Amino acid sequence: MKRFRKFVSLLTAAGLLALLPGSASLTVRADDPVTYSVKFTSGETNCWCYVTGSTFDENAIRLETKYLVDILKDGDTVVVYSGDMAPDKALDLGTARLANLTVHQNVSAVIHTGGVQDCYVLAGNYSAISGDIVNAYLYDKVTCTFNGNVSEMTLYVEGDPTSSITCSGTVGHFFCGIPFRTYFQMYNVKEGKFNIANGYSQIPDWEYSSTPPEETTPTPEQPPVTDQQPAPAESPAPNQSEAASTPAETPAPAPSADSEYDAVPKTGQNYLYLWLLGISALSFAGSIILKKTEKHN
Repeated sequence: MKRFRKFVSLLTAAGLLALLPGSASLTVRADDPVTYSVKFTSGETNCWCYVTGSTFDENAIRLETKYLVDILKDGDTVVVYSGDMAPDKALDLGTARLANLTVHQNVSAVIHTGGVQDCYVLAGNYSAISGDIVNAYLYDKVTCTFNGNVSEMTLYVEGDPTSSITCSGTVGHFFCGIPFRTYFQMYNVKEGKFNIANGYSQIPDWEYSSTPPEETTPTPEQPPVTDQQPAPAESPAPNQSEAASTPAETPAPAPSADSEYDAVPKTGQNYLYLWLLGISALSFAGSIILKKTEKHN
């Protein structure tokens, strides 16, 4: 009888251990992209500071960007705002590859990055940006130097171009135009040769191509499908007002700590009631077996 009771107890204990939430490894991750706003503040601080969000809230708690480097990750977004004076030090954003870097209007800054997917340089800028860039969009009159390779560069103007733009790396494609007139259409600009001064090209004709590179299409093994639907038309290019409003839009009210945590996927959250049900069932079954055994004896 004692052995049987011991066996039932061990069986129940094993079931409880198997059903306990801590018996498996649980991983909680929150790797969603984050937007930060940075600004140079003079006076006693005399440094680049940052706040979380797409607008620089003057009343929010701000920290030096040297702490931002430690938390900035690939896919995050940074918006650079004009400070109360021209900064006397560079803005170092570390080695993270940003999804979006927006340099707001009338900013003077030297910016170091680990690379950018989409870079917006708004009117009135006097800036230098390091790191390879996939898409660079510049608006109206700017003075900008790219210290890296740029795959696609577009200059948006309302009249004749007046910007000064240089690039120490290669430029895959540069375009500037208005309806019914194209100012620049350049492909495969060689390393260190891209130079637009006050709206005029300083690039020798042999340092770039005026036609797009030929794309090599592999021969299909089977005949192509003739009734395939045509590809959708490309979306129109962004304009400065859209680029400026995108980073500066008012963010949604910040959720509470509980709601933020609830938004994070948590492994096993939907099976808690099954654990409790299993524990109750095992306990009840063990109790019934013990009572029947005692009654039989």
